[in-house]
Amino acid sequence: MWGARGCGKSSLIKAILLQYAKEGLRILQIEKEHLEILPEVLDILRNKHYKFIIFCDDLSFEQDEKTYKNLKSILEGGLESLPKNIKIYATSNRRHLLPEFHDENEIFGYEGNEDKIALSDRFPLCIGFYTQGNAEYLEVLAGYFKKEKDTKEWEKICRIALQYAVQKGTRNPRTAAQFYTLYQSGLLDYL
Repeated sequence: MWGARGCGKSSLIKAILLQYAKEGLRILQIEKEHLEILPEVLDILRNKHYKFIIFCDDLSFEQDEKTYKNLKSILEGGLESLPKNIKIYATSNRRHLLPEFHDENEIFGYEGNEDKIALSDRFPLCIGFYTQGNAEYLEVLAGYFKKEKDTKEWEKICRIALQYAVQKGTRNPRTAAQFYTLYQSGLLDYL
């Protein structure tokens, strides 16, 4: 899952666990700094009676990092396939997980970026999360303000929420949740 910040990528993973934990789903979060132990983790989990999601949150790599190659090989390309009870999910604000530099393409043709794009291509399903407009932002907000939605107060809440979003610089679900929390605590009375 890739896309704009605060749009619910990580929250979706948490929701999947809440929905399917009783059916034997487990999630193991691994930071990118620990991806080198992923083969050992897969060996430990492969014969367990649970279904596992290996979760890499906010995954991205810098230009000089090479640890992404381990993950690329595990996803598709190594001699051993991923165990059937394990899936790898990642969230990122970058579409291709690695920065793309034009001068690299000028020197190496397509080879420079091809290797970097190959990592995200190995995920069989890629879901984009995009920025939202006012209508979508207010729709998310309405889910928090169920009681006030049909009242005159709702118009006031919408006006203040849009001002808050402008100050934050984004209209995403995270901003809506933060606004709701601040509004309920009375901290937004100054707007």
